[in-house]
Amino acid sequence: MNQVLEQHRQELIETFGLEDVAKEKQDELIGRIGEVFLKRLFLATIDKLGDKGAREYEELLDKEAGVEEMEAFFEEKIPNYPVFVRGVVTEFRKDMDKHMGILNA
Repeated sequence: MNQVLEQHRQELIETFGLEDVAKEKQDELIGRIGEVFLKRLFLATIDKLGDKGAREYEELLDKEAGVEEMEAFFEEKIPNYPVFVRGVVTEFRKDMDKHMGILNA
């Protein structure tokens, strides 16, 4: 499982009411939630970078830059990147809560 998802596993379990779900099913659901979130974060990040930043990001991918180099790039190009990510997380949780409410109605 992705390291970030593993760090927030218990929070995700509680947020989405997965306490009584079998561990294997929890892992599957957390993985799916993580995929959706990472896609949303990626799209928001690329949008925030703009065309020039997106091209620079592609160049980093082409040269197979490491995680540290990518993180430094995002922090350089997007002021307060951790705050930006937290905002994406907050919006994601709101959307998930809304959808979970619809599913549980």
